[in-house]
Amino acid sequence: MKTAKIWDAQTGELLHTLKGHNSFVYSAQYNASGSQIVTAEDETAKIWDAQTGELLHTLQGHNGWVNSAQFSPSSNHIITTGSDHKTIILDAQTGKQLYTRLQLKMVIG
Repeated sequence: MKTAKIWDAQTGELLHTLKGHNSFVYSAQYNASGSQIVTAEDETAKIWDAQTGELLHTLQGHNGWVNSAQFSPSSNHIITTGSDHKTIILDAQTGKQLYTRLQLKMVIG
């Protein structure tokens, strides 16, 4: 369960197995052009080349599980959210963090 797989939707053929995750993969998304995929797992997100399956970047910055990683509509940025209540925006080409926001958890009672 430490992989993500790319399948041909027409034929059902397995095209690539994305290896390099340390835990379960929680989300995966193609960018707008279909050239890259971002996956989220443990404390990182990863950007992959969709044609070759090559790992391009490992995105770090969370201190807990990365629950979601998504490309922006322009595919220039990636936004990640995690169990550490952080939201991080990263440059999709370099993996550099551009913005981090800590979401405060409210406890009522």
